[in-house]
Order: sequence, then structure tokens, then C-alpha cells
Amino acid sequence: MKKAVVLAAVVMFGGCGILPGDSPKDIRAVGVLVDAGHMPGDPLVVPDTVDAGVAFQATVTTMAPSSCWRADGATVGVTGLTAEIVPYDLTTAGDVCPTIPIYPTHTVSVTFDQAGLATVRARGRQSDTGVDTPALVVIEKQVVVR
Repeated sequence: MKKAVVLAAVVMFGGCGILPGDSPKDIRAVGVLVDAGHMPGDPLVVPDTVDAGVAFQATVTTMAPSSCWRADGATVGVTGLTAEIVPYDLTTAGDVCPTIPIYPTHTVSVTFDQAGLATVRARGRQSDTGVDTPALVVIEKQVVVR
């Protein structure tokens, strides 16, 4: 009877990747950036033209290996006419999910205070590197600030 209870617990909880007594641990990592040829859509979307002093939205799309991953915010830094966005994705260790790539989106607000030709830069990691040793990937777009 004891074996049947243990087997039932493994069957019930094994599908979600967590056994009784396990405590899931979230893993936050810099998002994976790939060029537009390897994903649906553009990995960095910004307007062509914006007004100085007015916030606009920039969207960075990352690639994750399974539906266990989800978007977990981004950091934004603006210096003069350069904005840098670093997207983050989150997964829970121990989850079992189909290995089907997904594309989490990270939308942030950016403001340039002066007119000119600005650069919006997304920094992420390569898909073939681990979350602890990211090799950086940079994708840039130009924006006219009037």
C-alpha cells in the first residue's frame, strides 16, 4: 500500500516537475536575443520619430526554450541620445515543459530630453550560453528625436 501512495504522488506531481517536499526556485536571467531571421517579428521595436521630452514605448522580444519561461521586466538606462535596455526572463527550476520556443515581450518607457539622432540598444545573451555565463548580443535601432 505504501508503494501505491508513493507511485500515485510521483504520477500526480511528476507531470509538473515538482515532487512533494521539493521547493521550486525561480531563475531570473538576461533574456536571449536573436535576429529577426530566427524569430517571428522584430526583436526590437521602436518608433521612427519621437518628440524630445515625451516618453515613448520600446519593445524587446526575447526567445525562451519552453513555456516554463516568462518575461520578468527590463532595466532601462538613458544617457544623452543613447538608451540601453536589458530584458529579463524568469523560469522555475524543476518545471517540466515542452521544448517549444516562446517569445516573451518586454515593453519599456524611454524618454530622450534633447533633439537629434538617438540610438536605442537592447542587450541580451546568446541562446547557446548558460544563464550564469552570458555572451552578450546587442541589437540597435536609430530614432529621430525632434
